Amino acid sequence: MTEDRAAVLATVAARIDALPTGRTVRVVAVDGVTASGKSTFADELVAHVRRPVVRATVDDFNRPRSERYAGGQGPEAYYHDTFDLVSLRCMLLEPLAPAGDRRYRTASFDADNDSAVDAPLQVAPDDAALVLDGVFLLRPELAGVWDLSIFLAVDRTVALERAIARDASWLGGEGPARVRYASRYVPGETLYLESADPASQAGLVVENTDPDRPRLLS
Repeated sequence: MTEDRAAVLATVAARIDALPTGRTVRVVAVDGVTASGKSTFADELVAHVRRPVVRATVDDFNRPRSERYAGGQGPEAYYHDTFDLVSLRCMLLEPLAPAGDRRYRTASFDADNDSAVDAPLQVAPDDAALVLDGVFLLRPELAGVWDLSIFLAVDRTVALERAIARDASWLGGEGPARVRYASRYVPGETLYLESADPASQAGLVVENTDPDRPRLLS
C-alpha cells in the first residue's frame, strides 16, 4: 500500500472513529460506480478503524434473477430492480438503527447461484460501526440512513476498462461484456448519478481513479 493511500484511509477511518459511541451502531456507506474500488477501499478502511466493525456489501442483498430482469435488460431495471432494499433494511439497517436490537444478518441472497442465503444471526457490539459498500447506496430510498457516507469518484472510462477486464470471463468474453455495460450498467449508473447526485450528498468524496494515489476532495 502506498503512503498516499494509507494516509487517505487513515483520515477516513478517523472520521468513523470520531462518530459518537455507545450502544447505537454507526452506519457508514462506501458508494461509487462499478469498478470504482468500493469493496477494496472498504476492506482496507476496516483495518484502520479502531472501533469494532460490522462489514457488509449490498451485493449480498440482490433480488432473484427473475425479479432483476422482469423489467428488461435496460438501465432503469438495473437501477431500480437489482437490490432487495426491503431485506437490506429489515435484516441489516433497521436492527443496527437506534431503535434496533443489534441482531443482524449480512446477506439475504446469493446472486451467483440465484438462491436465498441463510446468513447467521449476529449481535453487534457496543461502539460498533457498520461499513457497507455498494453501488446506488445514496439513492433517495435510503436517505437519512447514513451517519457517514463516502463516495469514490473515478474517471468513468477508466472504471469501465477495469470492469470489462474483471467481468469479461463471466459475461461471455470482452465483446459481450462491452455490450452489456453499454446497454445496462453504464447508463443505469448514469441515471443514478444524474438523479441522485451522490457526490453532492456524500460526507466525504475520494478521487480514486488511481487507487495508489487517491485524493480526499471533500
